[in-house]
Amino acid sequence: MTKDLEISGVEVSGNKREEEVQSINQLIADAERFQNDPDKYSQLHTEDAIIVNVAGRRIIGRDAFYQVMKEAVKTTLVDVPTKTDIKNITFIRSDVAIVSCLKLIADNRDIREKDKFEEGSKANQTFVATKEHGNWSIAMAQSTLIQN
Repeated sequence: MTKDLEISGVEVSGNKREEEVQSINQLIADAERFQNDPDKYSQLHTEDAIIVNVAGRRIIGRDAFYQVMKEAVKTTLVDVPTKTDIKNITFIRSDVAIVSCLKLIADNRDIREKDKFEEGSKANQTFVATKEHGNWSIAMAQSTLIQN
């Protein structure tokens, strides 16, 4: 968890708030760690998740997202890793949180394949995380490239 992390929104009683923040941090860390593993990455999402990637492509549903990821990791996109820096977690309810992040994009592809990402590219990334049966999952993810 970054020391600059802001936490806001509805109160979660007692030590539970810190536990929830740690669980959400772990969810986002796992999303970063598994970004090139369709099996593990897709399982971090709800069944009806909505994802809008940095290129503006909207994908609806975990199964559709899995299929898109399965194809994407066969391309040079595996050479475009990202790091996620959580800036704010806002609890809408005790089981729903908006997670605002800065996404750092590295483009390690051959120079001829580079198209969208300049060195040091960044995106604003927003997740909606929901908690069901004691586990946090990503219900929505939206990434918007920050123009340099």
